[in-house]
Amino acid sequence: MKADYDIAVVGGGAAGLMAARSAAITQQRGGRRTSVVLLEGNPKFGKKLLATGNGRCNLSNLELSIGHYHGDRELAAAVIEKFPTQRILDEFEKMGLLCRADQEGRLYPNNLQAAAVLQALRFSCEEAQVQCVCGFLVSSITKEEKEFVLVSDSGERVRAGRCILASGGMASPRHSCSQNGYTLARELGHSIVKCLPVLVPVKSSSKLLKPLKGMRSKVYAALLADGKKVAGESGEVIFNEGALSGICIFNLSSLVGEWQRTGKLQDKAVKKLEISLDFAENYSWEELLHYLRQIKTRHPGLPGGELFSGLLNLKVGQE
Repeated sequence: MKADYDIAVVGGGAAGLMAARSAAITQQRGGRRTSVVLLEGNPKFGKKLLATGNGRCNLSNLELSIGHYHGDRELAAAVIEKFPTQRILDEFEKMGLLCRADQEGRLYPNNLQAAAVLQALRFSCEEAQVQCVCGFLVSSITKEEKEFVLVSDSGERVRAGRCILASGGMASPRHSCSQNGYTLARELGHSIVKCLPVLVPVKSSSKLLKPLKGMRSKVYAALLADGKKVAGESGEVIFNEGALSGICIFNLSSLVGEWQRTGKLQDKAVKKLEISLDFAENYSWEELLHYLRQIKTRHPGLPGGELFSGLLNLKVGQE
């Protein structure tokens, strides 16, 4: 029995749309007509994509390099080498989408609208004659001889010579139609690495956090592995009850996740992980000590909790 399509792509998010487009275009360049179908469980494509970057879609970074990657670096290095930032920008420009970078090097569509990214990907798929199907939630994939058979939750079947699984991860479940991509991959014989959240707040059992709830402060956050700094970043920290938040904390959270998964950082076993916050990173220890002595001398009646009132958030000194 002849397959319905040469290639079936599961998942109509950013990865699935780009994979379907690339598969169709690459085969056409080779002088062959290839039929590609894109299957999405949601009623519309790119639901999660529209929510990224607060609706602006941070699609790459000028500082894209393996040095900023945490996880399977060998696999990531091959991908980054083949798809550097400029190639990504060139591909989007071919779709008619221009991009711009912010001060930190993060790349966004020039009009700062995630909808523009989705539109460019959708139109590019249509131009490449990809068959786009929504409302097809793949519940199983089996291999029958040389073909893949994809069955939806309603019993519909699609046969394809090749299958690309791009159903997304566990981030933001409310934007995903299903979390069964891991199950599908496992049933096809793939191994699954333990999934842990990154770019998220970091939980802490410290009793100090509760009274500081809601406070924001500019700090230097350092990640300490058994007392030694392994990473650090400046930025605003937001104190929540039982957790630290803010971009600098989000960036450190990937290392926290790596440690939780493997018990190691930088290939070394680590027993204890801590986050140290420097609320006065622009001042040395000697400068701070001099400042405190001056304040105490000039204002001997000032309560100890208010010695830092002219330097730090009031709650810090009080607690």
